[in-house]
Amino acid sequence: MKVSIQLFARARELAGADCIDVEVDPNSRLADVADALNAQVEALSNSGLPLLWAVNNDFAAMERPVAETDEIACFPPVSGG
Repeated sequence: MKVSIQLFARARELAGADCIDVEVDPNSRLADVADALNAQVEALSNSGLPLLWAVNNDFAAMERPVAETDEIACFPPVSGG
């Protein structure tokens, strides 16, 4: 199945795009989506950038199952004051 990943901040810069589509097997987990993204975007996989993940506007653990209709986003942790 094809899922779309919205990218933010440094992740977007490294990927050179706001959104990336990846192919994963049906019944995949968020970890599978992350692996597919890293396989597709070498600059992101080589960066060592830690990423947070959200599914349908909620932070999500990597074991969370994903569906083709889910809104998936990844972004680096943000700090500031």
